[in-house]
Amino acid sequence: MPAVSIIVPIYNGERFLARSLESVLAQTLEDFELILVNDGSADSSAEICAEYAGLDSRIKVIHKENGGIGSARNAGLEVSAGEYIGFCDQDDYLMPFMFEKLYERAREKNAAAVKCGMVPIDDASLKPPYPKTEDEINTKYIWQNYNDEFISAARYFELFLQDLADAMVWNILIEAKTCGKIRFWTRYCEDFRFQTDLMAQTGGYETLSVHGYLYALHHTSHMHRQRPREQSASDWLDYAYCLTLLYEQAKDELSQEAKKKALTKCASLFYRHIAALDKSDVENLRQSLHISGFLQKHTV
Repeated sequence: MPAVSIIVPIYNGERFLARSLESVLAQTLEDFELILVNDGSADSSAEICAEYAGLDSRIKVIHKENGGIGSARNAGLEVSAGEYIGFCDQDDYLMPFMFEKLYERAREKNAAAVKCGMVPIDDASLKPPYPKTEDEINTKYIWQNYNDEFISAARYFELFLQDLADAMVWNILIEAKTCGKIRFWTRYCEDFRFQTDLMAQTGGYETLSVHGYLYALHHTSHMHRQRPREQSASDWLDYAYCLTLLYEQAKDELSQEAKKKALTKCASLFYRHIAALDKSDVENLRQSLHISGFLQKHTV
């Protein structure tokens, strides 16, 4: 059993894929399997995957019809064999120490999940020689910072409401048995919903002060899902729905200020977009009823 299964969803990633894969293969933690999920690419991504798989026996390649980034990650989860699960997007870059640091903390704390900081960086700045230490990272953007501590679901929610915690899965390591049957949904906010379900299982996660993940910013970021440039009413409903789920988990420990902020945000999203919602979508209707009931139950 490998220590870590690293899942990379791929859709038309020929421009960036080699850079991302090289950063995974350069990890100081060498006991991993790399699962490449080609999500119906129409470019040379499949050939790039095959080339790398021929060079390193740790690489598995899956080919499937296009279903979006959540569907691709789920396909990777189904065949993963690692003790822990990690993710990387096709166009981003991992610092060499990332998975070793995450794995060491997970074993040290017997943790179900560990998260490290991430750094947004212009794609044009991410070129050879690639950074190997945090001092070598060149970016003008604000770093996503964490301390070396355990963050409960309530603490995470309060930080998230202040834009001080992210809802992504790129920078998290998850115990495989804890992940269990948790899967990504194939709607908007797939990362946020996954973390919400994860929080329900773990009650929180350990965090590291190191910055292991470089998120490349360019016009094709998140190209896997081919979602509209502007979020739809359904997308915003998905986001509001995730807020309600996390609120219910954390409410007993939330401050009154955080409760008010969360409920106000949820109500604003719901009432602003409900009129434009596609009522023929059964999931939209189900979520609308859930959010409406939630808002009636909790007064702002």
